[in-house]
Parts: sequence; C-alpha cells; structure tokens
Amino acid sequence: MVLVSVMALLLRVISVLSVSLSSQAGLTVEAEPGDDVTLWCKHSLTKSAHLFWCKHTNNSVPVYIACKYYSLTLPLNPCFFIPESNRSVMRVNSTFSSLTITAVNLSDSGLYYCSSLEGKYMIFSNTTRLQIKSNSLD
Repeated sequence: MVLVSVMALLLRVISVLSVSLSSQAGLTVEAEPGDDVTLWCKHSLTKSAHLFWCKHTNNSVPVYIACKYYSLTLPLNPCFFIPESNRSVMRVNSTFSSLTITAVNLSDSGLYYCSSLEGKYMIFSNTTRLQIKSNSLD
C-alpha cells in the first residue's frame, strides 16, 4: 500500500512539473534538420556548484543532457555521472551557460532549461522550446 501511495505521489509531482514547465516557456527557437543550435541561460552562481542542462518532452520525464561543475577558482569540469555527448557541447562562464547541439534532428525538439544544484536546492532557469521543422511538404 505504501508503494502505491509513493508511486501516485511521484506521478502527481511529474504532472505538476510538466504543467509548470510548459507554462514558463518564454522563448521558442526554430531550426531546420541539420542546423547547429545554441541555447543560452543566465545563472547566478556565486560559489562552486553543479550546473545542468535538461530536456523535457511531452512523452518523457526531464532528461539531463549535460553537466559541468562550475568553480570560481578551478577549471570547469564535466560531471562524472552524466556522459558527455559528441553532439552537445556545454559552456559556462560567470553569468551564462550555453548548450550547442550540432546537426539537430526532429528528436531534438523539446523544452530545454538549465538548473544548478546549490547545496540541497535545485534552481531552475527560464525555458527555451526548441522546435525542429519537419521536412514534409505540407
């Protein structure tokens, strides 16, 4: 019975997250298949922290795309728990992070946002909807 209650609560949280993220989408980027796309987010890190890029679609839970450990004094390091992709490159400076996706395709469409893990709290940025145009002749 406890397991059923936990699963119901988890599904409710995921539903709320989906609605919340969809309602915050402020920017839409359209691209053609094969284009290189760079997405940006502003962060306010004042101390060392993990910075993540996430992707969310209607058919899935949010997925971590990239992660870097940002430090004010040390070089930028990738996170060992999220493998780096050969199509996605994450860059971070003192106020912005970017995610460049090369040779986009329809499966890259979705809602993207960055987040930081500051202590025990996740801080989320505004979202960007990436929409890849279909090659169909409508």
